[in-house]
Formats: sequence, structure tokens, C-alpha cells
Amino acid sequence: MPEYDVVCENLCKNFGDFEAVKNFNLKVEKGEYIAFLGPSGCGKSTTLRCIAGHNDITSGEVFLRGKVVNDLPPGQRDTSMMFQNFALFPHKTVNDNVGFGLKMRGISVGERHKRVEEMLQVVGLEGMGRRKPGELSGGQQQRVALARALITEPAVLLLDEPLGHLDELLRIKLRGELKNLQRKLGITSIHVTHNQDECLTMGDRLVVMNEGIIEQIGTPQDIYIRPATFFVATFVGDNFVLRGEIESVDKNIVSLKTTMGTFKINTQRSLPEKGEDVGFSIRADLIHVLRDGQKSDNQIEGVVEFVEYIGYVVKVRTRLESGDEVIIKQTQDEYFETPPKEGDQIRLGWAADEAILLTGPYTVGGKSIYGE
Repeated sequence: MPEYDVVCENLCKNFGDFEAVKNFNLKVEKGEYIAFLGPSGCGKSTTLRCIAGHNDITSGEVFLRGKVVNDLPPGQRDTSMMFQNFALFPHKTVNDNVGFGLKMRGISVGERHKRVEEMLQVVGLEGMGRRKPGELSGGQQQRVALARALITEPAVLLLDEPLGHLDELLRIKLRGELKNLQRKLGITSIHVTHNQDECLTMGDRLVVMNEGIIEQIGTPQDIYIRPATFFVATFVGDNFVLRGEIESVDKNIVSLKTTMGTFKINTQRSLPEKGEDVGFSIRADLIHVLRDGQKSDNQIEGVVEFVEYIGYVVKVRTRLESGDEVIIKQTQDEYFETPPKEGDQIRLGWAADEAILLTGPYTVGGKSIYGE
């Protein structure tokens, strides 16, 4: 039987009449790294704060290592929170910042100094204990905040946008260090972010949230390759997403009628019920520019609007007759074989077994995600 460090059962959080989190259910195994992903206002930070005890819970239950903690204050929950702004004491040294939690717990000075020194070695800050936060780089301050969060040996580490304000290069470097440290220590972690790359590279599983609900839970590969809903397909990755209605079904091949024509999807998913909103998504890297005479299961035409050369990949933005935009990603070899230029009329195609069948709802907040 799996050992769960965190369990949320039907967790709900209201602010007045506003439902910020709705029936949130999640089980986090010991040592697992979970990433909450979603747009601003989707409820991911609110959920994290409910787990930490910084927000009271409207209904439902939170279990930490099998114990209900709904009514426990943060200091008694055996969790530790790391914030985006690090919240370091500017007038205190690194040693005092890192050892603050131990001091509050009444740990002796000698034992405190020993454990602080050991923790600074773990995070690569040995010899810097006498410095103050203002004398450190952003990356070093991040490590101080992490050391302070870890030194009390919490059951669960909670991270709220911990890399959000760092520049891109430093963020890439530190997310690798943070993940490696988490694996080394085996500490259960829940990480909130709106950065897709951060989620995909760090999370053992992702929880994609939207408007207070869970849209999908899965591994990074599941979320990226097999989105379950319209929202996930539009939010994660550069997918072409289109709504339609089922025209026919032949074994596993679904013909989907849309405003841009009929497209074929080879699906292993159960077919939707009559009247249910359906559609499909296709990843940008699976859409190809078709040469003269070349055919594909699915085809569309458009005009190249913009070409972005990023080095390892080339993004080609194509405007369809309907006014919708399709982004395709090509490798350098693919691009230079038949390089599309701005203003070119091109045909795009993809295989039926590479498209993903989607089911509704296709609206968020009463607004259509895609299509009419």
C-alpha cells in the first residue's frame, strides 16, 4: 500500500460567495514532487495555503501523514513554506536566518549551530553563514530560504512560486538544483507555478487547475502528450485545438466535422455521448508542411505570418482563412529542407493517430476557448 504524506478530500475554499477551490481531491505519496499548474486566479496558491494552514478550509479535509489537520495552526502541521520573495530577515546573518525555526523550537545554541552548518553544506553555501541577505546573489538568497525551510525536517515542503522573480538562466539552473536536492533528501514537495517548463521538468506529477477545479492529474508526459480536456490542450504546449461534432465512427477512427472541414482522429478513448462537446488537439511538433503531391490524413491551408528561429527549433506561425492561427514546430533539418517564408501559401498535415480527441466543456467562465 502506498504511504501518503498529503491527502486532500473534497477540499473547498470560499471567499464570501466566491468559490476559489471546489472539491479538490489529491493523494501525494511520500517523497513525491507534485507541481500545481494553472493561470493566475485558478486556485493553486489558495489550495497550497489551505494545506499549510494559512487559509482556513470552508469544507472538506486535509490529512498530513494520516492525521486530520484542518484545525491545526501552521506551526503544528509539520510543513514548511518557501515563498516567492524568500521572506528573509535582511538584518540577520545567513546563520540566523537558517536557524530561526530551530530557535523558535527551543533548540540549544550548540545544536542549532551544528545543524545550520550541515544544512549550508547541503545547499552549497558553506562559509557564507556570516553574510547578510543583501550581500548575496538572487540564487544564493534562494538557497538560504530553502535551507531555512528544510532545517526543521518537515514532512512536506510547500513552494509558492519559489523561482518566479529570478531571471531565465538562473531559474533553469536552480530548478535543477532544487529537484536534485529534493531527490537526495526524499522530502515530499508541492510546488505552485504558472511556468509550464518548470512544471514539466520538475514535477513527478502535475495537477492542472482552472477556476478552482482540477482539470487533469498526470505525469508530465501524460499532460503534454495526452491532454484530457479542452482547457489542458489550450493551456499546456502549442496545440492546435478545434471544436466540432462527430460525423461518423469506423472502428477507432472518428470523423469530426468542424467549421474548417472534416478531420480524422484515431482514438482509444471512449466515445462521448450524444450532444457532448467534442473536439481535437494536435501538437505543434506533429504538424508538418506538406510538399507538392504529398498527402496526409488531415490537411489545412494557410499563409505563413511569422517565422521564429530559436536555434534548436523553428516556430512557423500560419494564419488560416478562418483567421485562426496555427503554430508548428520544426527541427532545423525539417525547416531547411523546405523553408517556409513569410507570405507563403502552405499546406499543413498530420496523421489521424497523432491527434487527441477532446471532450467538453469547451468554455471557461462562459467564454469559448476555441471555435464558436
